[in-house]
Parts: sequence; structure tokens; C-alpha cells
Amino acid sequence: MTARDPSESPVPARDRSASPPSAPTPDGGTTRYVVRRWTRTSRLTMTAACALVIALALVPLALTTYATEQLTELFILAILAAMWNALAGYGGLISIGQQAFLGLGAYATIFLAQRGVPPYLAMALAAVIAGALALPISLLVLRLRGGQFAIGTWVVAEVLALVIALDHDLGGGTGISLTGLNVYTPDDRQAYTYWLTLGFVVVLLGLIFLVLRSPTGAALQAIRDDEDAAASLGVRVHTSKLLLFILASFGCAAAGALTVRALAQDTGDVLPVCAWLCGEYGLEDVYLGVPTVLGRDGVREVIELPLDPNELAELRRAATIVDARQNEAEETILKAATRASGPSRHHAKRDGG
Repeated sequence: MTARDPSESPVPARDRSASPPSAPTPDGGTTRYVVRRWTRTSRLTMTAACALVIALALVPLALTTYATEQLTELFILAILAAMWNALAGYGGLISIGQQAFLGLGAYATIFLAQRGVPPYLAMALAAVIAGALALPISLLVLRLRGGQFAIGTWVVAEVLALVIALDHDLGGGTGISLTGLNVYTPDDRQAYTYWLTLGFVVVLLGLIFLVLRSPTGAALQAIRDDEDAAASLGVRVHTSKLLLFILASFGCAAAGALTVRALAQDTGDVLPVCAWLCGEYGLEDVYLGVPTVLGRDGVREVIELPLDPNELAELRRAATIVDARQNEAEETILKAATRASGPSRHHAKRDGG
């Protein structure tokens, strides 16, 4: 590679308003290549999606309360699935601590409601606040990769749980109800919860759609495949991962804020949470994300889904990996605590003669 002579005129920047790039053809002409992001099919699809959203918005007015409640639970599950798919599937960020943001969304809702904020406005603001808190948390966890990132997110979740447990205004870790919802009738409460959940689904899926169709989406997939190679090609690794982490945290916090309604009303919603297994699925003494029945007192019951032998083997393999990571994290924390506490009394006495 030869260096350019400083006396030469600078290379002009590419004119974005110029005609599309072209290539010569055998007959001496040129063929122009044009990239179209919006075709007739995509426009029709978007129109159908908008019509579907309008139809879904009319559900509380046209269908029964039971149907509205079931769709609300489905939307919450869709939010959690979409956030996990974006974070792990596209970004390659395997987190076992996203329950931290579900908890932040739930407890931030309680915190705001205790200070006079209307409950449903508190849910929306809680998701935004938790998404903002993901920024300082990212300064710690995004320095890690692979299994270390997974362990780091789990440690952050445990630390936040301990902090919440120290705040008696938030129940001291034993739980607290969102009493502000009692001002609404059951039908109104269900309808408002449904509309807020639908709004979150539309916003979050729209944001994921925009991110994945942008250059950032291609960058995230490159980072997932090979982070070092992506960085060597000029991909802004940290910025791309930060954007995805904040988006996923915001979505999980929204799901957590909406889950408060199930806990406050003791509705017994079925939601996947990280639960302590004691014999379910043949597993003992391990935290694992499984479908559970939630109520005012937390997890009422772990639902054991019928699994074929292959699915059960994969679940147990995943539990083994999670258990190993938990043990590794506990050993790391104990070693760090031992080093921080200094030499033991026995060694101090021996060193002193």
C-alpha cells in the first residue's frame, strides 16, 4: 500500500444524491442496481399489521373479560420472547439475569404509585426508568463476554434483589400490593391493562424491527458471529451492544411492570419466571426459568409441561449448565470476599510469632 502525496487534492466524498451504481453490460450499456426497502408487498404487510392493531385495540369492547385477560398474558409472553430473541438470538448476549429488570419494572411501579403517580402511568414510567438504569449497569456487564457476561448479569440481579430487600417501603423482599388499582372496577382495570400491554407490544416490536433493518442490525449479527472480526472491520461493538442491551432491558421492565397487576389482583396468571425447582421435571436445587402460576404471595405452583424425552434431556442439560454457572459465581464471590477480608486470625497469629 502506498501513501497518498499530501500535495494531491483530497479524495472527494461520495455524493449520496448521485445516481445509483452501475455495471457494464456485454452490449456496451450499463445496468443500474437499486436497493428498495419498501416494495408493494411490504406496504401491504404494513397496512395489514396496522389493521390488526386496530382490531386488537377493540377487543375489550367486543369480547369477554376472560378473552381480554388471556390476550394480555399472551402479549406479556410475546414481549419476553421478543426481548430474549433480540438479546441472545441477534446479539449473542446470553443473559441469565434479565429478571433484574423485571423486578426493577415492578418495584419502580410500586415506588412511583406510593408517591401519587397514577398506576398505569407509573407502569409506563417504570419501564423507562429501568431502561435508563440499564446504562450504568451496562458499564459493568458489557465489559464481559460469553459465560462471564452471563454470570455478571446474574450477580447484578442478586445484588439488586438484596438492595430491594433492605427497603421496607417496598415490602422488604416479602412483597407488597399495588393498592392504587383498587380505584378501578374489575372490567376497567382489565381493559386498561390490556391497552397498555398492547401499546408496549407495538412500540417494542416496532423498535426491534427498525433496529434490525438498520445497519446496527447487521452489525449485531456480525458481533454475534465473531466480535473480534467485527471490530476489525470497523463495527462499533460497544455502541451496538449497548443499544440492544438497553432495548431488551426496557422491554423486560415493561413486562415486569405489567406483571404487578397479576400480583396485586391475585389473578393467578401463568408466566415464565426464574423459580427454585424441588423435584419438578426431575430437577433439584436449581433456579430455572419455567412456567409458573403467580399470585399475591409470589410463585404458587411450578407448571410441569409434558415434554418428550429429547426435550426433557435438553432441559436437564440446560439446568446442569445453569447450576455450574451458579456454583462458579458463588465460588468467585467467596474468593473475592476472602481476599477482601484479609488474612485469617490463624495466619495473623502465626506471622506475629
